[in-house]
Amino acid sequence: LRRSLDQMGAPEVQLVDEIDFLKHYLAIEQARFEDRLQVELDVPAALHDALVPPLVLQPLVENAIKHGIAPQAEGGVLCVEAWAEEESLLLRVTDDGPGLGSTASNGTRPALTAGIGLTTTRERLHTLYADAASLETRALVPQGFEALVRLPLRT
Repeated sequence: LRRSLDQMGAPEVQLVDEIDFLKHYLAIEQARFEDRLQVELDVPAALHDALVPPLVLQPLVENAIKHGIAPQAEGGVLCVEAWAEEESLLLRVTDDGPGLGSTASNGTRPALTAGIGLTTTRERLHTLYADAASLETRALVPQGFEALVRLPLRT
């Protein structure tokens, strides 16, 4: 909460700070899910100075845990990746959960509509970057879900 308040009003933060915040959030979730939540972070040091909106990853990770990992009795894997492509920074959050349209091990089906987290993230990206940024989501085959953020690569 303190870190969120400290960054409040800042339009962008360094990716390393966003990842550090995310690690704190994930520590709480890992305590909650114990060995049911495996996390893989792939963020090259060369991108640590890249600028991103604060809290851009947290709602995507929260969705992946809520809709992808939590419904599975055995849990699952959450991956957060970053890479540069031409003049863009790409941030990807994936899970190996049931994906859209499939049934989780507890018998539930994920919602097919975008919730508040995805909608708000898209609106924030549009406000900050207009058409220079995007958030794309898709089901993965044979299972899982992906959220891909594309931002202008700036330091």
